[in-house]
Amino acid sequence: MTTNIVESVNALFRHARKLPVTALLDHIRGVLQRWFYERRTLASSRQSTLSDYAEEMIAEASDNARRHIVMNIDQFNFEVRDGNLNEDVDLQTQTCTYREFDYFKVPCSHAIAVASSRSINPYTLCDEAYTVNSWMLAYAEPIFPVGSSSTWKSSPGFVNIDVQPPKKVVRVGRRQTVRIPSTGEVRPPRKCSRCGTSGHNRKTCREPLNTV
Repeated sequence: MTTNIVESVNALFRHARKLPVTALLDHIRGVLQRWFYERRTLASSRQSTLSDYAEEMIAEASDNARRHIVMNIDQFNFEVRDGNLNEDVDLQTQTCTYREFDYFKVPCSHAIAVASSRSINPYTLCDEAYTVNSWMLAYAEPIFPVGSSSTWKSSPGFVNIDVQPPKKVVRVGRRQTVRIPSTGEVRPPRKCSRCGTSGHNRKTCREPLNTV
């Protein structure tokens, strides 16, 4: 598990973080409002059953499934021969010893080969989360602006208190604004745009340039 998603959003708002709290929240609200509208519109325009990601996985797996040999074990269990590999598929639990079906919840080539032999639509083996309907429901609720602060109404128990920032010691140096790599994450090697080799950048490059 990584914090890549959180860190990516954090990097997106790195300049907005300098704004006052109310302006920062309104900026975040505006971005989410645009995201929800764009994704809701994109999902509603789709004519397929599944999302683009799942459709691509099904198409690739279906192409590979044509080269598999299916051997019946019982009503729900099947042996699928894939070259030198033998995988077991259980339609009742929707699992495969290849594990791809188990992890992604989208039928792998072995499961699709079994489904084809049993005249089962492979789309019925996909998790509900991959359907276009679920995609639309994820962004169904619109995000509305809160209006001008002059029109805001205070709650009955509201007490106007002058809130001051906490006391802290400001560290010397530039504040970090880029994401922090997750534990175990390996950063790609730095590549020089001048000579093309790794380990340094253009400013510190000492490699001689080839002139023609």
